[in-house]
Amino acid sequence: MVESLVFTPFSIGPVTLQNRIIRSAAFENMAYGNSPSQDLYDYHVAVSRGGVGMTTLAYASVNRSGLSFDGQLWMREEIVPGLEGPTVIPLAGNSGFVAVHAVIDAAEVYRVISELKKVGAKGILTMPIERQ
Repeated sequence: MVESLVFTPFSIGPVTLQNRIIRSAAFENMAYGNSPSQDLYDYHVAVSRGGVGMTTLAYASVNRSGLSFDGQLWMREEIVPGLEGPTVIPLAGNSGFVAVHAVIDAAEVYRVISELKKVGAKGILTMPIERQ
């Protein structure tokens, strides 16, 4: 029996996905008040735990004038504490695991991801942010 390549690891630059299944961006409508919500986080965690190799956010605006929908994510300084330094959050139900949110220079993304993976980081999600 021939195994499908869909279920084999795939590398994008220095990042290796567990498989080639990518959940494309679709409007979740879970950014209440145009801010990240626990529902949005839980949704993407569930998708990842369900076996998707990579999941992406949809309809994230970088300024107020770009908002098209209620429930659309608006990337701004007050909702991204990582702009001032990393934020470490314990994961509910996962003793010993934490989520780390950090903002880094775009030119450093692949190097940092590679270093994080070397020390055991999993479930890395990146997104571009533009400051006004």
